[in-house]
Amino acid sequence: MSKADLSRQNKIDWMSSPASVLSEVQLLQLMTPIPGFTNFRELRILQGRPAPAFVTAWKAWNKSKIKGEKSVFPDPSRKANYDENQLWAVVEMQDAGCDLENIVLRDVWSVWDVFWGVALAIGKGEKGVRFEHRDLHLGNICIRSCRPPLEDAENTDPTSVLTAPRIHNTHRKLGFTGLETTIIDYTLSRADTADSPSPTAQDVAFLDLEADPAIFGADATYEYQYEIYRQMRSAIYYGRPLAFTSPDPYTLPAHLLEKTTWRDFHPLTNLIWLHFLLHKLLENVVWPSSDPELETTLARVDGKLKRAERRARKIERALVALRDMLDPEVLGDQVDEMGVASVGELVAVALVEGWLGEEDVVGIAGEGPWK
Repeated sequence: MSKADLSRQNKIDWMSSPASVLSEVQLLQLMTPIPGFTNFRELRILQGRPAPAFVTAWKAWNKSKIKGEKSVFPDPSRKANYDENQLWAVVEMQDAGCDLENIVLRDVWSVWDVFWGVALAIGKGEKGVRFEHRDLHLGNICIRSCRPPLEDAENTDPTSVLTAPRIHNTHRKLGFTGLETTIIDYTLSRADTADSPSPTAQDVAFLDLEADPAIFGADATYEYQYEIYRQMRSAIYYGRPLAFTSPDPYTLPAHLLEKTTWRDFHPLTNLIWLHFLLHKLLENVVWPSSDPELETTLARVDGKLKRAERRARKIERALVALRDMLDPEVLGDQVDEMGVASVGELVAVALVEGWLGEEDVVGIAGEGPWK
């Protein structure tokens, strides 16, 4: 194969197939009515070389990325990279704010609101259309504040409303910070796309990850996210995240591939990704029990400080319990009454334990993730 042919093949390998674009658009339409998922507006199919505005935006984005995170797609400004027959699927969605990869949350109030904002959305997706995201890394979760910026002359950081929000409603169990979460990017996701009298006749939008298993062989030395794909695959075929320990991550025994598929509904994958989310959120959190500057954090509280301090310590204990429940070592092992197999069951535990109230789950009026 010539160098030009090899370059062309590599470019094709990174492109989305029409079938995968159709699947994602179906999911975008399906998930839009569910709170916490991105608001899909429009799809347009274009043909030809990219317009100058697109080229400028691509270059600005690529320049902002470090080595290893730059675009895998060829430079759109070079005519040799794309021809007049190139097809583009342009998807328009509502602005959902800033992705979590670019925001560091340090207080338990923010971590709590963001975690449950995502979890409640996923739980509703599970119940409504048997949804699995299957790629819920920090870049696919956006946050924004539903409150106006603080009128603070000394504070010129536009992200402060996200990283250091005012704390309200400490008498409640959720919705302290005004941070709203939005889940995006359904490239790897799975959901039932239509009502059906039987599971065997069910229409399903999904991507068969076994068709290109390279994702399961990625190096997780510096990024735990790549371990999650292997845990997800192990959960689907073995029922537990850490059961598959083969030195060859690319190949599964044939009898397992015949037993189940990525088309089927495996809600345990959602819990594995919530484990990842919580793991990443807790990497930078400052626990109230060991915070030498707790008074500084409490200065952002609107309300009674003693009550806020008690609530912060309760949140800390609940986050630790959640971390233990979502540990891959125990997920899939239903050995006690606290074992969970889906996000819906996790929400049920939160209600029983008093971590959340019914109004947090079914929706509340006013400020918060369920406006």
